[in-house]
Amino acid sequence: MFAKPIFQSSDSRSVKGYLRIAAVALLALFLLPVLVKSAAQEFAPQTTIGLQLFVGSLGLLLAHIATKGNFTYSRSEWLRIIAMALLGVTVFRAFARSALTVSLSNSLSNLGVLVLLATTPVLVCVLSTLLKWYSLTEWGWLAAVLSFTGVLVSIGSLNFGLNQYVILLSLSAAFALAGYTLLAESLLEQHSILKVTATSTAIGTLPLFALSFGSLVRQGWSGTDIYLLTQGFTVGLGYLAWNYAVRRIGGLRTAVYANLAVVVSGYTYFLLLAPLGAIAGATLLVISALSLRRWAFKAHGAG
Repeated sequence: MFAKPIFQSSDSRSVKGYLRIAAVALLALFLLPVLVKSAAQEFAPQTTIGLQLFVGSLGLLLAHIATKGNFTYSRSEWLRIIAMALLGVTVFRAFARSALTVSLSNSLSNLGVLVLLATTPVLVCVLSTLLKWYSLTEWGWLAAVLSFTGVLVSIGSLNFGLNQYVILLSLSAAFALAGYTLLAESLLEQHSILKVTATSTAIGTLPLFALSFGSLVRQGWSGTDIYLLTQGFTVGLGYLAWNYAVRRIGGLRTAVYANLAVVVSGYTYFLLLAPLGAIAGATLLVISALSLRRWAFKAHGAG
């Protein structure tokens, strides 16, 4: 579809450029926890998940309309929007939530799911190479592998006890998130962040909303659902922030920086359970982020 370096700004080597990257990286630090943990919603009944997504997507749509945004896309762009919606919203949330829900009996199993979801940067590299969307150098691949390895080392010394079903669901969710990220990157070159996020989230919500609404009609309404539905706004903001980072620093950088969130958000916990692994993993994650400099991507049209 396209072949280009993700981050072309010449100020990437300046103090201003590094501060800009750091600011977006700090934003990215909460993105993966928001997307992954909200995808689990272990305390929410099955009937609430689609309704939460509906609330979040409705908030994004109203915000886009309020800013006088349009929903004009070409035919090929609509196909990408639909694919993006199904991958990043429908499939990712359904599979990630199912994997985490199945493993709820063992908290360590939940950590194992997070490790498998941390393969997203590697899958971004694989998909972009297979589809020839952009070309990576060895530095780009190294950054993606080190990013996953950093999470694995931080948590990997623990005994997860994952079964094959959970592994398949987790890897499928990571694949879906990688596809979503690449599709978002291409669409965000031509359209605003809010427009792409609102449209894709709304479309991806529809299948899950239909399932939730059908279950709700059969099972009845619970008063606690009102509180749980308000969490849908957090989900919407999570997708908006993810795409903001993708627009600013590119898909691969977003996935790599987001992996850092897995360790940073639970670093105290990991440090107590596996101190050497947590320190080694954090070191690898920092090296991974530093590896993603300008030379991680080949010039336009190269290779």
